[in-house]
Amino acid sequence: MPRPRVLYFFPRCRLCRYKVEEGDDAVVVSVDNYQTASFKYRYGASHVDRKWGRKIHCCLAPFEDMGRHEPAIGCHSRCLAFLAKLEPSLEFRSGIPLWPYTELVDKNRKPSGIDLIEASTKNNLERLYGARQPARTNIHRFSVKGLLQSTGIFKSVFPERIPSVRSPMHRLYSTSIYWYDPPASEEERRLRVSTDMLCDLLRNTIGREGNLPSEIWRMIAAYLSPEYAITSSWTAPYRGESTVVLSEDIWATHVWIDGVAYVSSLSHDPSPDAEQIFEAGPKRENISFYIMEDHLGIRKVHISNTLPVVCNSSDRSVWWRIHPAEDTDDEFVFSSDGTKLQQLIVSSPERDTKLWHIPTNYSWSEPLPRSELAVLSLMRLNSRLGVPRFLPFTINEPHCTGYTACWIVPKNSKRGAGLLHLHAHKPAEDLSFYQKTANRGGDLVWTYMPMKPGERVDQVWSRHGNYSFDVTLALKTSMGRILAAGPFKTLDFTDSSSPWTCIAQLSTTDPDRLWLDGPHADETSSRKWISGMLFRYENGDEAAVGDFRLDAASQCIRVVKSSGLYLGMVKSSSRTYVSGIDIVSPDTSSLSWKPFAWSGILHWWFTPKTCYVEHSELPYTNGVIEVIDG
Repeated sequence: MPRPRVLYFFPRCRLCRYKVEEGDDAVVVSVDNYQTASFKYRYGASHVDRKWGRKIHCCLAPFEDMGRHEPAIGCHSRCLAFLAKLEPSLEFRSGIPLWPYTELVDKNRKPSGIDLIEASTKNNLERLYGARQPARTNIHRFSVKGLLQSTGIFKSVFPERIPSVRSPMHRLYSTSIYWYDPPASEEERRLRVSTDMLCDLLRNTIGREGNLPSEIWRMIAAYLSPEYAITSSWTAPYRGESTVVLSEDIWATHVWIDGVAYVSSLSHDPSPDAEQIFEAGPKRENISFYIMEDHLGIRKVHISNTLPVVCNSSDRSVWWRIHPAEDTDDEFVFSSDGTKLQQLIVSSPERDTKLWHIPTNYSWSEPLPRSELAVLSLMRLNSRLGVPRFLPFTINEPHCTGYTACWIVPKNSKRGAGLLHLHAHKPAEDLSFYQKTANRGGDLVWTYMPMKPGERVDQVWSRHGNYSFDVTLALKTSMGRILAAGPFKTLDFTDSSSPWTCIAQLSTTDPDRLWLDGPHADETSSRKWISGMLFRYENGDEAAVGDFRLDAASQCIRVVKSSGLYLGMVKSSSRTYVSGIDIVSPDTSSLSWKPFAWSGILHWWFTPKTCYVEHSELPYTNGVIEVIDG
């Protein structure tokens, strides 16, 4: 019996764009218009649909290599049911219903399964696409459809649609594609804005005939937020791709989604609702497209030889792409998802050849001049994260006391570990950055590397393992030390299959900026066991072992007349970890205590499943890694 094909379900509804929480009823729909039976979303769980011959695997985020798997659309069961019952009061003049859309599959091998749209709904949509139908009058005013209809949201019309345009239902799926998972702050902002907007609409229409407390209206608005989001996308005006040249003035139109303005089109037509963003004139040198985007699409297009003004440089909900423009006669084509622009398509091979040294398919946390783009020190941490998004990391700042590297170890430990975040420490700093680093899809490991007074980093080295996510970092300092952190196959750091590469030769006097790409999110977790230690010596030097966070450090233990360090080990559920620390021989037998001398080297190795602590008297060396003080 052949194994069922795997579809990966990510916990975000492709209709309302809200998260699918644990225990929510969900369905999966394929591009050939079949859907699974409803199932409860549980992370890591799998569901087999035998009629369809598919296996649905519940994931956390779309960071896997999905190229070899069949595409699918996941959504709330509630949202799909609402979409199938939308009233035929929308005024579409033409379009292609979703159910005949099968060009992505072989029609001769169409699998047997459940139709996405039932027969009654098909007839309803056929009437919808055929001729204008009056809205039904027997809708209860306090039903979901009645409440939404009272806001006037169904008055939008698709202007001048043509038969080649896919259906609004299919466009709903395409407009909900996320380039990356947004931060939790954006999720909260979206729900708050949507609730406020819908609450005002309901209170100003239905609320005029009856008094209800504001809290009740907010509860109703929050409940209707998914349906409101679906209807807003359904009724949004259609916009196709845009093509412009720099020899003419350029105008932009916008569409508002969840309280945010997105660029819906670019053209040379100064229509009443358009904003001029570029004025043609004498040829100017070094003109570039500065494109501000987020997880949904393009928010702003700035065309100039000067940098755009950034209101908040620490805003991580938006990113910038930079595309140099060499010839004013070149055509610049912007792709669209049917509602808003998505990206600038660089189609000219000549332009690519002339500007090969400038990365255009990367996103940056801030707009950068062309001169800096050509000489950046980049550290690509994961080649399978989709669009690379680079954050700056300043190294060798004055008064730097050390560096912390955060690693994410996937739940499937065979994939190794990836560098998630780098942080430079300063005296009396805010330690809240520990709480703002992601652990989505794995465990976090924090490696603290203290620096001595006056010590600088001269070189930054890295190496990759068997997976693109596997990366190990090494800092070579001005005092001859090499601080290494990350996944290693062997105890002495040697691995001939993974050579070290110098990625940055730093200034000997001034601070430098490295640009790092990696997973971006803002959830955190905590550990209940001892995961690392910090040693502070009499001369002021420091050294850290294991997984160590400054904000989670326990009370300091002062070493006075001690014969050695004692670590209490516990083995539970196939996991060995350190649960106690003492400087005298403990008299308790509840833990398995291991003694370690104060001289020599302490090795603290760890994985998500176990902890391994050993001691050696003599230092070990190899081609790159030297022993640290201790």
